[in-house]
Amino acid sequence: MSMSLRLAASGMALTLIIGGCDAPAAPNASAPGLKVREAQQSADLNRQLAAARAATAKYQNVSVARADGYVDDGFGCFSDPELGGMGWHLINDPLHADAAEDPLRPELLVYEVQKNGGLKLVALEYEVYQADWWNAGNTVPPSLFGRRSKR
Repeated sequence: MSMSLRLAASGMALTLIIGGCDAPAAPNASAPGLKVREAQQSADLNRQLAAARAATAKYQNVSVARADGYVDDGFGCFSDPELGGMGWHLINDPLHADAAEDPLRPELLVYEVQKNGGLKLVALEYEVYQADWWNAGNTVPPSLFGRRSKR
C-alpha cells in the first residue's frame, strides 16, 4: 500500500491533485487575519508549484527524463472509454525507494501520448510506500504543497 500526493500539470497551469486527503475544514470568515493567512498560504503554494514546474520542465523531453534515471514503469499507457486514461508513467526507482518526499524530484512522471506519437509531460506523482515511510522513522504521514496524506 502506498501514500501518494499527486501534482498534475495542464498546459501552463498546475493543479494539485491529492489522493486520500481530508477536505479542509470550512474557514471561519469572521476570524481576524483569515484573509491575510489565506493570501500568505496561496503565495507560498504558488512559489512551491513554480519551483516544481521549473525543476521538472526539462522532462518535457523524455530523453532527458530517461538520462536522469526515469524508466518505463512496466504498465504502459492505458485508457478506458468509461474511466478515462492514466497516461504513460516513467518511474525513478532510486527516488521511489527513498522515503523522502522532495517536491523538486518526483518519483513518477506522467506523459500523454500526442496524436503525432510524441509524449507531453502532464503530471508529476509523488509516492512513498507506507512501510518505507514508517520504517524511516517518520511519525506523521508525508506532506507536500501544504497537504498531508492520510495514513
